[in-house]
Amino acid sequence: MNEKLEKYKIMQEFTLNEGHVLWNFSQSYLIANTIILAFVSQKLSDNFLNKPHLLVFLLSFVGLTVTLLWLSSYWRRSKYYEFRIAQLREVEEESFQDWNFVAGKGKGFSNGESVQIKEKEYSLGPFGKQRTRYIATTFIFIFVGVYFFLLYTTFPLDIKVKPTAKPVKLIELKK
Repeated sequence: MNEKLEKYKIMQEFTLNEGHVLWNFSQSYLIANTIILAFVSQKLSDNFLNKPHLLVFLLSFVGLTVTLLWLSSYWRRSKYYEFRIAQLREVEEESFQDWNFVAGKGKGFSNGESVQIKEKEYSLGPFGKQRTRYIATTFIFIFVGVYFFLLYTTFPLDIKVKPTAKPVKLIELKK
């Protein structure tokens, strides 16, 4: 029993560590995006009446790159976290069936189900049923959208399509 309990504790530590790493990575990327967007908004407000300059475009490109790295990192780290939770559930189901911390009722609760503990019912409510990974991914995609908008509106070249030849008739109707 002690060996199983020690294994469970180690797996709990791995799971907590993955959660902390995921959170810290996301905080770092969020701070980086906030700083980039602060510079962009400063440059846009300085140049509000004039055409925004190349710096806004370049900062938007850097911001988009940082955000795509954030998205990639978030997806990878959240998979590690899900893996650790699955491992913890497996050990709990095999060795400690009556615990229900992450397996059983714990799993049901995290999936949005109502659970009852000592005649009291617990649920996440209507907003708690949304998966954190989907909410976080949506939040990251909002940044992607903002950067694409900025790249589109501040593109430094004024590209106009000029016809170089006369139109060619593909089908000529005979009378």
